[in-house]
Amino acid sequence: MLNLPALSLPEAAKILFLDTSTIRYHIIRKRLRAFKWAGKWYVYEVDVKAFKQSLDLSPDRKK
Repeated sequence: MLNLPALSLPEAAKILFLDTSTIRYHIIRKRLRAFKWAGKWYVYEVDVKAFKQSLDLSPDRKK
């Protein structure tokens, strides 16, 4: 586990405007780093910000 600030899946979902199941999908596909602690999944805040930026820059993303 890295010593970086982490977010729970519901917190990350609010930032990314996605459902928690969609975030789990991206974790399984290795698009987001995550770890499980005390039975709950967490993603690194820096990765969530980078992932959000990649979603915003997608050419097929409707505005």
